[in-house]
Amino acid sequence: MRAALTLFAVCLSAIVVGDESGIILPVSPDSPQPQAITTPQPVSEITPQQWYVIESAERLRVLASPAGVVDIEETEGPIKLRGQFAGRQSVETRSYAGKWLYIVTASQAGQCELILIPQAIDRQVIRQALTISGAGPRPPPGPAPQPTPVEPPSGLQVMLLIDQSDAVSALAAVNSVPVLSWLDANTTPTDGRPGWRRWDRSSLSDPDTLATESPTWRKLWSDVGSGIPAGPQLVAISGPKVTTRPITTQKQLLQDLQAAKEGRL
Repeated sequence: MRAALTLFAVCLSAIVVGDESGIILPVSPDSPQPQAITTPQPVSEITPQQWYVIESAERLRVLASPAGVVDIEETEGPIKLRGQFAGRQSVETRSYAGKWLYIVTASQAGQCELILIPQAIDRQVIRQALTISGAGPRPPPGPAPQPTPVEPPSGLQVMLLIDQSDAVSALAAVNSVPVLSWLDANTTPTDGRPGWRRWDRSSLSDPDTLATESPTWRKLWSDVGSGIPAGPQLVAISGPKVTTRPITTQKQLLQDLQAAKEGRL
């Protein structure tokens, strides 16, 4: 019996597309409600901030042509992710129970074709066109704050530094509900907000990224940002003490966070 293959990119619903193929594609929220003679439109465009998730009961070989437009990471389920997914504009938490997951993220604006190759030679190769939209216009930064003395924050402050090219396990860790709940409950609020930030490292060179942050967090980054190792990193700040640890998995990240809170890191 042929194993069923499910292709997901988070959307309002998933509807069977085609006849006897058994392939399920994500449907754009703008598609009309499916009827007997209506073919819904699969999601075929993502922004640089969105994830396009392919879920499969069997292991696949997933390629993109041309190369360089997207990055593809393979991981095993089940897994829980929090972020912005294809076809949706809001941040959501999604659980995937499939045996094999392929997470597609944007590397640059452009167009490519995803090619899904099953292991069984009698299975049909699946091709899906995908467009990566540009970053689009950015809103102007708010007015520059008046120069005032910046008091160093007290308690525990945390930075989670990632890049979309990092390993899926690290991206999943910094977006997982247990980690986000721990940060909200255990870091010291600063300037009226929780005492932690999750930043994309590649965007921190752009002054607009920190333009909306408080003077306290802008100074923190100015003080410690230049000495942080490459790769996904946890930065724990307790007064004058700054400690970094590589982010690998959710379990390891939670252990390091607890150790930082207890002064053992």
